[in-house]
Order: sequence, then C-alpha cells, then structure tokens
Amino acid sequence: MQKYRGIFHSGHGGDDYVTVACPDGEYDLSVVPGGRPAFEGDFVEVFTQGDIALIFTPGSGYKRKCRVAEVIDRARDEITGDYVVSEKTAYIVPDDYIPFRVKIKESPASPRCMPGDKIKASLTKYKSVSALRAVPLYDFGPSGTFRANFNAAVHGTPHYAPFSAAAEKQASAARPREALNYLNKRRDLRGKTVFTFSDTENCHNSYAFSITKREGDWELGLHVADIAEYIEPGTPLDNEAASRGKALFSERDGSPLFPASFRNSVCSLGSERPVLAVSAFVTIDPSGNVLDTELCESVIDPVLTATASDVDALLSVADSSALMPLRRRYSAVAPSIEQLYELAAVLRAARVAGGGVDFDICDRVFAFNTEKQVSGISIVPRSDSALMAAELLAAVGKACAEKLYYSGVGCVYSSCAERRYNAATGMPADRYFLPQADYAKPGYTARESCAVRGKAGEHWFFAGVTAELTDPDLSFEPKLHYIFNTEKFIRFFDPAERYSDLINLRAVKAYIRETPFDVTRFAPALQAEMRTYALKKRLSAMFEVSYAARNREKELKAVIVKKTVGGVVALLECGVCAFMPKGETPLPEEGENVKVRVRELDYKHGRFTLAPVPVL
Repeated sequence: MQKYRGIFHSGHGGDDYVTVACPDGEYDLSVVPGGRPAFEGDFVEVFTQGDIALIFTPGSGYKRKCRVAEVIDRARDEITGDYVVSEKTAYIVPDDYIPFRVKIKESPASPRCMPGDKIKASLTKYKSVSALRAVPLYDFGPSGTFRANFNAAVHGTPHYAPFSAAAEKQASAARPREALNYLNKRRDLRGKTVFTFSDTENCHNSYAFSITKREGDWELGLHVADIAEYIEPGTPLDNEAASRGKALFSERDGSPLFPASFRNSVCSLGSERPVLAVSAFVTIDPSGNVLDTELCESVIDPVLTATASDVDALLSVADSSALMPLRRRYSAVAPSIEQLYELAAVLRAARVAGGGVDFDICDRVFAFNTEKQVSGISIVPRSDSALMAAELLAAVGKACAEKLYYSGVGCVYSSCAERRYNAATGMPADRYFLPQADYAKPGYTARESCAVRGKAGEHWFFAGVTAELTDPDLSFEPKLHYIFNTEKFIRFFDPAERYSDLINLRAVKAYIRETPFDVTRFAPALQAEMRTYALKKRLSAMFEVSYAARNREKELKAVIVKKTVGGVVALLECGVCAFMPKGETPLPEEGENVKVRVRELDYKHGRFTLAPVPVL
C-alpha cells in the first residue's frame, strides 16, 4: 500500500482520477467511485491498492493537518458555493477550491440567505479546519438555476465594470497621429498594396495583409495598428486593460479591453488613410518553409477593408451580374487575395503533414437579447476567408516567435500541449478516438485528427481542439503548440482584444529599436487574461446546459460519435455533445442516429446527460 498526494480530476462516466507527482514524473491514478467526496482541482490524499486508488476517509489527523495547509497555501479572499443548513448550523459548500463545507458566520450587513441559494462569501483564514468561517457577501438566488450560477460566475470581474473617469479621459484624448510626420523614422509602405481584413471575430480591423511573389517565393506582410505608440504602460487606460486581460465578449455589449472611442480611432486600420503600423514580412518558399523574417515600424495606406463575406463571394464559382460591383471595388486587391489563398493552402498542407491539427469549421459566439444581456451562444460556421486568415496569422506568429526568441527579447508565448491522459482509461478526458495504446505515445492529437476526418465525431473533436486553441497557456517561455505544429508561437495582431497581444506588440517595437524590454512586469496581466479564458469557457458550458433545460421535455435527434467508459457520447443537432451513461437498454453503436431526452442538468459544472427515448 502506497500513500500519495495529488490533484483530483472528475471525468465522464465516473472515471475520476488523481494526478500525483513522483520522482520520475507525474502519473494519473484511477479513483474508486464513491467514498470520500472531492471537487475538481482539489488536493487530496490517496492510498493505492494495485492499480486503483482510494481517497482517505474523513477523520485522519494527518489528512486534516495537510488539508488545512493546502487551504492556507491556496487561500483566496472570496469563495462561491451553496448555502446549506444542517442541525440548525449554516454552511457554505464551495463550488471548488475547498472540498468540505465551511461554517457561516453572519454579520449585520450579510444578505438574508435561504437553504439552497448560490452565495458568495468572504473566507476567514485560520490554521485549523474547525476555525474556518465564511461571511456571506452576496446571494444570487436558487443554486439550481442558470441565472444564479451565471451571476455568481461573472460577479466581481472587471469585465462588467465601467471604465474609470481617468481612463475614459485618456481614451477620448487619444487621436490618430499624422502619419506623414513620421516618414523619416519609419518605413514608408504607402506605395504597397495593403488591405485590412474583417472576419466575424475581429470587426475593428487592427491588422492588414500584403503579399508579393518573387521567383517562386512569397513575401507575406502582416501590418498591425501601432496601438503601443498611443498608450504607455502604467497609465490609467493601460492599467484597466491589464486588469481585464482579454475582452470577454469582443465587440458586443459586454466588456471590451478599451473604450469605444479608443478602439474606433487609434486601434483601427479601416480608415483608408496613412496610419502608423508595425509590420512583419515573412518570406516563404513553395513548400511552406520560412526563409526570412523582417520586422519594422511603418506607415501604411490601406486600399480598402475586405470583409469575409465579400471575399468568399468573389472567389466563388458563381458568375452573376450581382457580383460586378464587388469586382470593381476589389479590382486593386483581387490578385493579392488569390495569392493569399494559394499561400494559405500551401501552409495548411505543410502544417498538417508535419503533425498539426486542422482548424474547426465553426465558432462559438455569444448572443445578446434586446436588453443587451448575454442570452446564449450560437455555433456559427467559419467562412473560407476566415480560415485563410487564421492560417496566415499562424504562420506569422510562428516566424516572429522564432525571431524574438533567438534575439533574446522577452515576449508572451502561447502554447497548446496535448492533454495529459488518464492512466486508468488510457485516454485523455473527453476524447476517445484512438486505440488505448496510442494515447501513451507523443503526437496522439495529430493522429486523432486524422482518425476522425469524415466521421461522426469530427465536429466534436474539432470543437474540443478549438476550445483548447482559444484557451491557450500563456507564459514567458516557449512551449509546444501542437495545433500549429511548432514549439514557439506568439500573437500580436489583435492588441485591441487581448492584452497579451499588446505586450507582444511592445516587445516587437523593443526589438526593432534595440531597447531593453522587461516582459515579466506584465505577469499579473497574464493571470487576468487566463481567468478570462476560463470564465468564457465556463459560461459557454453553462449556456449549453441552458439549451438542454429549455428542451428538456422534447425528443432530440442525435448521432453517436463514440463509445466511452461507462456510456456513449452523442452529438445533438445544435452542435453540442453530451454523455449518455449506461442503462438497462443496450447502448447504440457509433454513427447510429438516435432520439434522446435530457436526463440530468448540472449548472455548477456546466454539463448535462442524456437518456435514450424508448422504442415502442
């Protein structure tokens, strides 16, 4: 019998496991269902019996001492959870962070809470379990409802806070500078055919493309609005943007990184006049290999703004007179667009052949009601031109990451490593597309991508990959990004949406000017951005449960995408996947079309289960 301490993870179908650290690496130990309850991400102590593990039962003095030590180490000021009453004593059962209930100590200012409510409480930190207390701060209503969990998730975040008066004043005072006054300090690119591109995720046109083909090689140009020229670190506007990290709802009614006055002026390249920019020129050979990368501060004069819908229409096979106005408008950039498509196809082929993973063909977009409140998410197909732009941006991000890394300039790297697989099931959480033995070998994600193409589980797989892509791990050291098939990747082309992009824009300018740049000073901003990614992912899952709740009494059509441990995974017509646990009836086979009903809802963890509709 061996004792271990590790992190508890909850998987589908009861395949829970604990990740433990040993001298030769980390391992996942399958946990026997039942027994001592634990929450996702908790530090727990286990002992093993063969290949399985049991969580220690309550009452162990050693366990209590170490558990409290972990609580103190991970201490936060506030927690959210359910308000319960047992034997006339009130407790809060946290959603996460602490795996046991904490006694409530109400104050005169505390809200009046009812059993079963979702609340936020201030945690009083002591050195023993019995002395821990929580003081209620807010009551969000019944914990089994979407609205209570939604309000609890977003409460206190800076994403909904209005900008301070100082930040608004700074934003309003910012005006686009007369670019012609900077020609003696920057590269003059006004004679180059440059056009901005707008897809469904980026409506403010903060980047533009250019392309030139010489002797078979392409010179791809990416030109980014030089926002760093207008906002200095440590100013009120910069501090508020750093605290937000990333715009949670992009350009919609929620929470932009900067006020509208700032985004619509200096952040936009769509004005079709000379503007200040930072340009990256990447030379690529016919096989998709990067030959050279050059960075410079520039002055550009965009010819026009190309929209995804226009570009897709222009490159369609349709020969309609309705397209004549578009062809006339885009006549100056039509050859460039065709070359960009050609280059993107070459880059994609090289990336996928090298082990990269294809992009998802859909985006998940938050929807808003007439009161400008978030009402749900929708799955929107990505246009061909949006996929083209993503491929080009990925290539520039890889090339610039290599350039900055070997120059010694610090920057923010984005990574997306393969998920750690569960040793008990031999498969990573939520992904079951390969034989069990393949998950112990590096590169299984790329093999999964090949295995699912053209099959029922393709959409589910790419949806999962897309979620990982939009929730990257940000660090000051490069790590593997398997989707892009690279060990170094940075973003800097969307500084009006992500603060990490603004940091990298400053790093690029420091490289160009050969000046020192301390990227570590922005560590708190990276943490804020990572919290935004996690919050967006949680809200997306909650909206999927909300969809299930609205359709709980209906028969839903689904297709079985894969058998898993303890059941099957079904893909609903709306594009959402859910788990169907084993029951008394035989499970359907992969690829089989079935009718299902919603079985159980869990807003706290953002998931729901299905049950088959009996065949009469």
